[in-house]
Amino acid sequence: MRKCPVCGEAMENIDYEGFRVRYCHACGGHLIPAARLKAIQQRDSIPRAKLQEEVRARFTASTTEPVRCPRCRMTMRKQDVRLPVVQVQTDVCAPCGLIWLDAGELALLQLAHEATATFADRRALQQRALELETSPERKAQFLEDLSRLPDTPRTDLEPKYAAGGSILADILVEALCFLLRKR
Repeated sequence: MRKCPVCGEAMENIDYEGFRVRYCHACGGHLIPAARLKAIQQRDSIPRAKLQEEVRARFTASTTEPVRCPRCRMTMRKQDVRLPVVQVQTDVCAPCGLIWLDAGELALLQLAHEATATFADRRALQQRALELETSPERKAQFLEDLSRLPDTPRTDLEPKYAAGGSILADILVEALCFLLRKR
């Protein structure tokens, strides 16, 4: 079992948003493979209230002292992450592909990602797809509306919209069909 790079206590593997990460119970930090951070941020199975509680209870500030990678023991590089309200400094070991997040920072990064328009749009699209899947009437209405969409761009629109209208419709149809197949 690896030792925490901040307090030296043993870390344990835990499940966080469906991914295995290392967690230090003593100081509350997380050691995460860099490739998993974005995937973790995009999940939303941990309720927002629980993430907020973790930030309030644990987050104080990022560690300013150098932190050594628990795997290779090299000094990790400080990387600034600017959030709307606060700046977080993560510790990155590029050769090992690991990121150290001090107590509360993972929850803070996840809350910041959930506040973005991209996340809200994705969540709304997932909700609409779920509603289509669970309501036969809505799904039938959607398919009927979809069948009435023109196959060619409308020529009665203003020129700046005529060319892109069909492309946007195609993208939306493909996204919804993908989500429906995925379920």
